Amino acid sequence: MKNKIKKNRLFLPLFVIISILPFILFCSSGDNPSEDLPKSSQYKPEVGYLAPGFALEMMNQGKAVNLSDYKGKVVLLNFWASWCFPCRKEMPSMQELYQIFKDRDFEILAVNMDKYSKEKVISFVSNFGLTFPILLDRELKTALIYGVRSIPTSYIIDKNGIIKDKIIGGIHWTEPEIVNKIENLISS
Repeated sequence: MKNKIKKNRLFLPLFVIISILPFILFCSSGDNPSEDLPKSSQYKPEVGYLAPGFALEMMNQGKAVNLSDYKGKVVLLNFWASWCFPCRKEMPSMQELYQIFKDRDFEILAVNMDKYSKEKVISFVSNFGLTFPILLDRELKTALIYGVRSIPTSYIIDKNGIIKDKIIGGIHWTEPEIVNKIENLISS
């Protein structure tokens, strides 16, 4: 009985430390890209709220890209990884969607979550012939801000920065319903 009580006394503090450690590490990093945003419940990664800001490196250019750079455009924000089968399956239709709207007020920001090999990402992008911006989230800070739990996860953001749709899982991006939704957002 005494051993069981000792184990329980050790387990609870260990459980608490393990549970809050990711939050402590994230909050204490000091280079949180959303720090410049007003502290407001208006910024939330949910439909009807302003999309949280972030700054990420663009794959081929090495420069930082901010979500705010795309204000005035409809943005498809997609979280993906090169090893993810549903991501691989949806990428060709995402490229088709980009071709349809690229000369209008529309942008795709594909946030890659591969942690280690930039070369794998470059190879993936080349093999699929992707021409939209690929952003690197190697430390997964932006994925954490957006609460990404599974991939692919995508957000459709209107010209004012408001999230209009959240899509979890892979889809065919040129389905008429999606194309019409984006067309309406661009036209409004």
